[in-house]
Amino acid sequence: MDTSGLWEVCMSRNSKLGISCLAFVVGVTSAGVLQAQISRPPAAPVPTQINSASKVFISNAGGQCPSFGDTTFSGSPDRPYDEFYAAMKSWGRYEFATTPTEADLVFEINLTCELFPDAKKSATNAQFRLLILDPKTRIVLWGFTQRVPVAQRVGNRDKNFEQSMTTLVASVKKLLGSATSAALDANPDTPHSKSSRSRSS
Repeated sequence: MDTSGLWEVCMSRNSKLGISCLAFVVGVTSAGVLQAQISRPPAAPVPTQINSASKVFISNAGGQCPSFGDTTFSGSPDRPYDEFYAAMKSWGRYEFATTPTEADLVFEINLTCELFPDAKKSATNAQFRLLILDPKTRIVLWGFTQRVPVAQRVGNRDKNFEQSMTTLVASVKKLLGSATSAALDANPDTPHSKSSRSRSS
């Protein structure tokens, strides 16, 4: 960044304005140098197991929320699991295993809630946590966290719940899309990659 013109302007000001002006120029110059030093690394690879999997098991990990319908959301504590399962099944990307040992991947879903310290407030700061696990080793292959915006009324909390669940599922689909693209780039003629692209579109 060329700041020579700014230096000349600052030097022509009176002492008080000059000092402020010089401080500004130093800040601009430092920011430019810092920006030049920051470089984004290339995107790390998505585990190939995520893209190659055909059968999954969805696990209900529960959560740390008070009773549904009281200070959080309507429905039962299984609502996050039920809705995520339904959304994934309607997508049609995977077959569903009845036990983890039959699956290529495990999707573990839970909902945590941070309660307000003020007892007069009934709103809850909640977030979904979704982990994609290797069923054989239980190693986490990928993770998602999706916050549910705070609301005072249960109707608005339910609306935020639905919107956040939609965003979470969209994030999973986006991940599969990037994994499929990477697989196609590496092996453009493989039958699995072609079928994966068809399913993810």
